[in-house]
Amino acid sequence: MFNAGRINAITTDSLGRIYVGGSFTTLDEVSTSNFAILAGGIFESRIAPTAFLSAMATAGVPANQRGPTDDSDSDGIPNLLEYALGLSPTGSGPGGLPVPSVVAGNLSFSYLRAQPDVLDYVVESTADLSAPNSWTTNGIDQGTPAGDGVTTATIPLGTGPRFLHLRVTFKP
Repeated sequence: MFNAGRINAITTDSLGRIYVGGSFTTLDEVSTSNFAILAGGIFESRIAPTAFLSAMATAGVPANQRGPTDDSDSDGIPNLLEYALGLSPTGSGPGGLPVPSVVAGNLSFSYLRAQPDVLDYVVESTADLSAPNSWTTNGIDQGTPAGDGVTTATIPLGTGPRFLHLRVTFKP
């Protein structure tokens, strides 16, 4: 839900995304800088900052495929995640994705923070992949980035399944 303010403009693109502009500053408690993108009615991201858009252009991503959730090289990894991990948005392949492992009774998840000045990185867990709203940071040690930006988040192993993913968002 948008906070108090006005919606001044709404438009759509060929992918069915809805672009909303106005005097609001948050959507579902996330800063939007007066602009939001909805994909299927679900908040996709606030407007991409200049650094992200510039990186997409420099990498040769076609102008109509530079959105955060676009996958310009069709490798199943959205542009924002490739940018966040220092991967090429035009070169397909899973190399450089977060690596899970089991160490000393913990499920560990290591990844590179390639853009810490522009992005927030949070590891979340769930025990049930069929419940999309069950992702949480509860019980996760988010870790501290090493000098090279590699960060390892951990969560104690318990009984039953445990799944981890990396949520990356633009800093407000």
